[in-house]
Amino acid sequence: NGIGSYINQLTACFKNEEHIILTIIDLYADTTQFCITQIGGINRIQFPHFKFGASLEKISRIINTFFKIYIPDNEDNIFIFNHSPNSELMKRIRTSHPKSKQVYVIHNMSWTTIFNGDEIEFKKSFKKNQESDTRITFMFKEEISMCMEADRIVCLCHDTYQLLKTHYQISEKKLVCISNGLQMIGKMKYNKILIRHSLQLSNKEIILLYVGRINKSKGAFELIKAFKSLASRLSNCRLVMIGAAQNWNEVFSLIYPFS
Repeated sequence: NGIGSYINQLTACFKNEEHIILTIIDLYADTTQFCITQIGGINRIQFPHFKFGASLEKISRIINTFFKIYIPDNEDNIFIFNHSPNSELMKRIRTSHPKSKQVYVIHNMSWTTIFNGDEIEFKKSFKKNQESDTRITFMFKEEISMCMEADRIVCLCHDTYQLLKTHYQISEKKLVCISNGLQMIGKMKYNKILIRHSLQLSNKEIILLYVGRINKSKGAFELIKAFKSLASRLSNCRLVMIGAAQNWNEVFSLIYPFS
């Protein structure tokens, strides 16, 4: 998913810095036992899948036991968390590695799937005292706990930044917004006219591009509905969607007969 791409790009940015030692920690690696490997100058600490139903408290205790053995604590050490919920592990690392820093990167909020990414509905659920849903309550408390534990919080978009500052009431001193990006090697020049010609696209055709998982929580279905309304009035418009889908039959039914 997007987190994998993010870590690959982050690694690409850091791996040529001689003063930085990179270690990638896989909590659900395709291995039968704990192992440490090195590939391309990057260390990998790999944990196998934990037994189904194991508590976060137990999993965190096991992981941190290995951290205490293999990861030395010092002021230059930084743990970057890309996985949530993990407040229990963050608290244990704070005790075992008090000199180290912790950075929490927010790839997505826990409530986005439940509310299909609708921030207004999420906020309403608290005003109506509907947070009795144990899942929402647990994840919301976990996110706040992780934010409080972290030394810095990286938001990938401005909306998340604003939400943490207002609804989560996290200090702006901790927050920073760094958008996703791809490392470009050298200067790349493209002839758009030739590319359009090779794809049999008119130079006057308007291309709308969507890249990401094609599901309801990403807003993809609403985009399709909006495009249908637009396309009925504009003949020179095309929507291109690139990404995986959980239910292609559902997607095909939505895009018909415009596909």
